[in-house]
Amino acid sequence: MVLGLSWSPSTTNATRILRSRPVRLLLLYPCLRGLEAAAERHSSVFSFTPLSYALVEVLKSVYAFFTLRYRRPSTPYRRPHHGQEEEEYFLGEHDGTRGSGASARTYWPIAVCAGLLWAAHSHLYATAVNEGVSAITLQVALASATLFVLLGQYLLFSKSGLNASGQTVALQLAGVLIAGSTLAPTPSTTLLVIPVSIAMTMLSYELCYQSYSDISPTHINIVSFVSATVAHIAFAVYTRVAPRDLADHLIGVSAWDLLLIPLRTASGLWALSIVHDFGSLAEGMCRSLAFVFTLFGRHTLSIESWLGLIGGTLVNTWSGFTYLANEIGLQIDQAESPGYKRKLESVAPSNLRRVLSAVLALALGALCFVFPLSDTASLSSVDTQCANGRRSPSVPALPDRKYHHFDDTLLIVFFSHARYDVNLDHYREVYAEYFPNMVFVGPKTREDAGFRHSYDVLVDSYQSDEDLRDDKNFKMAGRMAHHMLYTAMQEYPCYDGYLWAPFDTFLNIPRLEQFDLNTFWYHSPFAKYVPNKALGTEEENQDPKRHPPPANISPDPKLNLTDGWRGWGDWWWGDPHVGIAECMPAFLRTPEIQRLRLAAYLDGETRFIGGSVDTLYIPGRHYERLMHTLGLFLETNCFLEIALPTVLHLVVPFDEEILYVDHHWIWYPPFNGDFVRQQWREGFEVDTFHTFHWGDTQEDGVWRGDPNLVGDTRDLLRQSAARQGTVLP
Repeated sequence: MVLGLSWSPSTTNATRILRSRPVRLLLLYPCLRGLEAAAERHSSVFSFTPLSYALVEVLKSVYAFFTLRYRRPSTPYRRPHHGQEEEEYFLGEHDGTRGSGASARTYWPIAVCAGLLWAAHSHLYATAVNEGVSAITLQVALASATLFVLLGQYLLFSKSGLNASGQTVALQLAGVLIAGSTLAPTPSTTLLVIPVSIAMTMLSYELCYQSYSDISPTHINIVSFVSATVAHIAFAVYTRVAPRDLADHLIGVSAWDLLLIPLRTASGLWALSIVHDFGSLAEGMCRSLAFVFTLFGRHTLSIESWLGLIGGTLVNTWSGFTYLANEIGLQIDQAESPGYKRKLESVAPSNLRRVLSAVLALALGALCFVFPLSDTASLSSVDTQCANGRRSPSVPALPDRKYHHFDDTLLIVFFSHARYDVNLDHYREVYAEYFPNMVFVGPKTREDAGFRHSYDVLVDSYQSDEDLRDDKNFKMAGRMAHHMLYTAMQEYPCYDGYLWAPFDTFLNIPRLEQFDLNTFWYHSPFAKYVPNKALGTEEENQDPKRHPPPANISPDPKLNLTDGWRGWGDWWWGDPHVGIAECMPAFLRTPEIQRLRLAAYLDGETRFIGGSVDTLYIPGRHYERLMHTLGLFLETNCFLEIALPTVLHLVVPFDEEILYVDHHWIWYPPFNGDFVRQQWREGFEVDTFHTFHWGDTQEDGVWRGDPNLVGDTRDLLRQSAARQGTVLP
């Protein structure tokens, strides 16, 4: 009977090796890395601050201390270090029993350097995350580090047998790049900076473990953990993390952040255990295997390039497990033949190789800090989409247009309610001459106008319902209209600029053509006035009394703004359903550099910007940054007039200005061109205003469009051109 057969010594040794702690770590480490990557996708910005990383290093230090203090030494199964015989590992000459010689006084500089490199890598990784580098790009970068590890081992340790390892690494790297390119085809400096930093970190630990094999690795780890903690605290001080910033971070801490801290702690400890027992290349191969979990934890097989994803994943998995199986096989061979001397894997490196490795390390280390991760994408995904030209909106342009200033701008006209009818027709009749690219977006189709008009509107009904019965919990139809902006920009990603306005906002074309199309436009309290000939001298132009009021700055979000909120009639700051309390989680998930940008407007304080968003211009070169940040706010119920102005001030670069739009918001008649003429007589300018009516309620109580308003609006624009010294066609 098979069950009656006795176990052979070979089987016993193999079982013992497979059940050993190092091998278990080797097999489970990719799973742990996959869990860590999954938790990072759901965590807040706190998880990528220096203080969060410092907390992880403190936990690792505590674990190492208690291991050193209370754990009995045991003989590890690992590859022999340079110049050490195989038998020493099986005759009790291991780390826990060897005495500490002269090297005990010299190991700490390399251990400190290893810890500093780990901290630097964490800082670079967090910077990439905060700058919006995609999770897939980051995971591809981490998985690609094996190439640099292999090169480092060749230069530092002169290991033989690297030809076979090199083939395995090349095969796995090919699999990673094939699979990753289907999801993140954008070339990026992240693909060089992140692999170099993690490779240098792991090689420094391997060098320390091998150079000072008579020192317990726990001693080395404690020194490196403490130095990394100090480095993270120094980063926090350097980036001026104030107590109020820490309080803001803690407010947004979620269960994912709390889960990520022990995951990072365990991942870091397991990584060093693998480096100690098997070498830095084995750790890199395991990290590359974790890329598989990242792919299938985030994407499904319904993606367009499924063949490349599956093929690359299979190549990656096969090569990774082949390498790990070989490592485990070596352990089994050593256990079965303890007297057998395997040919040494390394010889002393020559001085030339040491010099080359030092020069290469300095060059690659400098590279990590020379290339700013804020400019990681050398070719944006939008550029990739637009390589074959941009998509034209369904609204056709006029055939004989003579005005071309806004030819590369997409005018996005939104409807909070499906009140199309003459509103849409009159609007298009007036502005189609100036905007050949125009898209209407609203909650329903225009099927009531027949088939020819059924595609006039890009439909987006996201939270477009309206219920005003409850004064304390009412729903306005346009509360999430920024979702329409996101939809329209996602549908048409290839324009040089995007002008956002509702159908009932008047656009003063002769004034708007004087605005820089490479700059954001909004009536921001921090914006720059655009010179206006009609207002007189420069001093008169700069007089705030000659301009309508700007958007608002919120109260301190730390205050309980919901107390005392009266509902209808109070502004949105304190609304518990759509106000600041609802917006704060999205704000805390934005990249730290963006929050610092907003704080720079506010003397370092944390505030939101709120006001009407009936006119907003977005330069196309900031498309990806705005879409990413706006998407964070759309994951909440943050109200349109808080979310969109705040997003704009988060994404505008430090060295760029916002241009001030003289925007008027009125709730009293006249709701037509007469309001503009009235403001001109009073010494004001009207770049845009809301509410502009394309009709009115007649004596019989029925609202009807007024065709005379089309001609009157055209005359108004010509009058404005005369004020500005220009001519309209």
